[in-house]
Amino acid sequence: DGRLFVDNVYYDNVIHICVYQGTRRLFGNDIRKEMLSEMVPEDFLHSSILSDMEFVGVDTRGYHYLATLCVPDASSCYNVMVDVSTAGELSYQIRLQ
Repeated sequence: DGRLFVDNVYYDNVIHICVYQGTRRLFGNDIRKEMLSEMVPEDFLHSSILSDMEFVGVDTRGYHYLATLCVPDASSCYNVMVDVSTAGELSYQIRLQ
């Protein structure tokens, strides 16, 4: 019938964070969207991708990143702060705009 169909393919990211203090490694781990399941509703998490991880800054509490989970081809996103403490502990918190 001459119609052309195009399927969009989206790949979920696995983002590796490695934090050093001088030559001492404080933290090294892959970050996957499933790790943020306590912050994001399950139905959204299932249809979203981990689209970005931005370094926000460092302070006396640790190293701070902003993870963005988005549904492809939609305007729906969650921003989650991912913090690595100076002791190497990982924590998450929803960032409200």
